[in-house]
Amino acid sequence: LTDVEKASKIIKDAVVNKKRILQFIDYDVDGITSGVVGYKMFTKLFEHDNIEVVVNKREYGNGLNDTMLYKLIKMHKENPFDVLITSDHGSHDRNNLEALKKELDIKIIVTDHHLFDNETSPLGIVEAFINPQRDNDPYLKQITGTHVLFYTLLYAYLDLIKEYPEYEFPKPELNLNTETKENYIYYLINYIGLTIVSDVMSLRNYINRKFLTKALKNINSKLIEQDTFWSVVKERVASTYFVDEVTFGFDIVPVLNSPGRVDNPRLSFEFMIEEDPEKSKMFYEEILSVNDRRKDKQVKSLNRDDNIELKSEDLIVMLIKNSEGIQGNIANNVLTMENYTAAICFTEHRVGDEKILIG
Repeated sequence: LTDVEKASKIIKDAVVNKKRILQFIDYDVDGITSGVVGYKMFTKLFEHDNIEVVVNKREYGNGLNDTMLYKLIKMHKENPFDVLITSDHGSHDRNNLEALKKELDIKIIVTDHHLFDNETSPLGIVEAFINPQRDNDPYLKQITGTHVLFYTLLYAYLDLIKEYPEYEFPKPELNLNTETKENYIYYLINYIGLTIVSDVMSLRNYINRKFLTKALKNINSKLIEQDTFWSVVKERVASTYFVDEVTFGFDIVPVLNSPGRVDNPRLSFEFMIEEDPEKSKMFYEEILSVNDRRKDKQVKSLNRDDNIELKSEDLIVMLIKNSEGIQGNIANNVLTMENYTAAICFTEHRVGDEKILIG
């Protein structure tokens, strides 16, 4: 992946010199899982605890929007960080990334997988821009944001232990039936498998197919019996204790997405990194409750009398009142139930004295 070596140098320097790292993630499953993989790799593999994860709720737009820009600047003033790593977004945030660079003396690594154009991309602004759309490999172009971050950090980890053979990593206390970091790296593939389904990535892609197969094999083996997140999920969503891609797509992904849509986007992240079984179950019950609220809001929003629809033979454009955070769900539902090629859903959002459409 282009720029992975540049990112590796920054990450190695941060780890060796105990610098503070801030990871900035999107709220959907690919973003949250990127945060989980990043957090686990830094704390377990690199033995680097000086890291914080910030979740973007997308209230005022995707990526590093103006609100998040001011928030990051404020966070830096209160507790300075040295490196910013974006996950699952950042490819279209040139202006605000440039503003952040001018305001703060930090290194920025953007990891993403979305299509981009040069005018709005961070090319030439950040120290490393890692996005498979920059590369010519057709298989890499179809991997997820979590997968990109995993590759980046894995490269940096292997590079670090190669460059610093004398560097003493304390033996980690892994919450798995394994004693090696190598096995822990393979275990993290489970999260990549989840995002392959959540982002509807092609399984004709050899890389995706291999990773999803490995993830499902791991999850349905005894390897992760002591892993809290997967244990709780398996207990609740698989009546036969067998998890497959359908379980991912219908029972896990929508639930994990719900907090970012209608509640606190950190809920899913905290649930996925929690190691105490009882606390993990409490997180899950709260998230299930949030998911029920999301479904109730969806039904009520669709049944309002003041909704507006514009239709052609192939396209429907909707203005659905009181549907903030769930426009994508509504568009997908309409697309599934009716014979349209595309469905677009907006809702009204008040900014000061003005109303804007978001969707």
